[in-house]
Amino acid sequence: MEQKIKYFDIDFKEKVILIDVRTEKEYNESHIPGAHTFPILSDEERAEVGTIYKQVCSEQAKDIAVEYGSKKIPHINKKIKALMEKHGDAKIILYCQRGGMRSGVLVTFLRSMGYLNVFQLDGGYKEYRNLVVDYLENSLDKFKFVVLHGHTGVGKTNILNSLEDKGYGVLNLERCANNAGSVFGNIVFRDAQPTQKQFENKIFRDLVDSQHKFIFVESESRRIGKVTLPNGVYNKVISEIHILVDTSVDIRVKNIYGDYLSSNVPSEELKDPIKLLKKRLGNEGVEKMLKLIDAKEYEEVIRDLMVYYYDPLYIKSIKKYEYLETVTYEDINECVERIIDILNDKIKNNY
Repeated sequence: MEQKIKYFDIDFKEKVILIDVRTEKEYNESHIPGAHTFPILSDEERAEVGTIYKQVCSEQAKDIAVEYGSKKIPHINKKIKALMEKHGDAKIILYCQRGGMRSGVLVTFLRSMGYLNVFQLDGGYKEYRNLVVDYLENSLDKFKFVVLHGHTGVGKTNILNSLEDKGYGVLNLERCANNAGSVFGNIVFRDAQPTQKQFENKIFRDLVDSQHKFIFVESESRRIGKVTLPNGVYNKVISEIHILVDTSVDIRVKNIYGDYLSSNVPSEELKDPIKLLKKRLGNEGVEKMLKLIDAKEYEEVIRDLMVYYYDPLYIKSIKKYEYLETVTYEDINECVERIIDILNDKIKNNY
């Protein structure tokens, strides 16, 4: 039985377990989303092997790699057996950087032990990354993006979450980026942002896994926190179907309070970003907001930020697009239902 498998031949509707046998550093830099990390070489060992490979000879480097890796095989074998016992008949797919020796040695060993449902990812992580880059640049024509616009606090992310819960296609770029795309974007997502490659991997996963033609997405600038939308995705999104969402300032303030301040956020996490806004708000405006934070007058801070910072900042962006329809709401659930009606009555029949 062939022990190699190509990424697009993997049926993720079945039980599949991905195992990354690269080093911890390689895995942390980027990996296939959902993959376990079982490094067969440490970062230091891989660096040593690489140096010997370049400066001495490839055969000596391979011998040292085998020596280091063989010591870890029993431990990795136990971890893989535990996964097999937990997940029953799952297909186990191992990968290294190029689909070479590191994953190949482990797959050969496991198969020799009778584990025939173990495979090596053909081409390894490097080939996977080539697929990601090509797909996000050249393979998006099968999708139609429905882009939700609106001022800060209008509830675009909550609308996306509701649509997703109802079974509609959604690409949540802020979730992929671990950042809410604003001055306070890191407060909603407490984990660190992914690297650029991992951000792209997450977008790829969500689109490849989608069974939908129409994909709802929130309007974003090209940059979300520290990561940047791939050109193919950005150009596709801005050229598609646009819906403007609007509501009162009071509701927007309530939405923002729920998104950012429902948990007990330390005041310094609120103050530090505001201190960076002196150029736009002026010293007096910033000092006023800092005092309001100390007094826990958060709703007034949010209102001022909207009126004096976010709304003037985004008005040009909002005016750039021609909208299929504007949805003004008082109840966000009614807004979601109205957007679904627009999809069924105006979009599906014309695209």
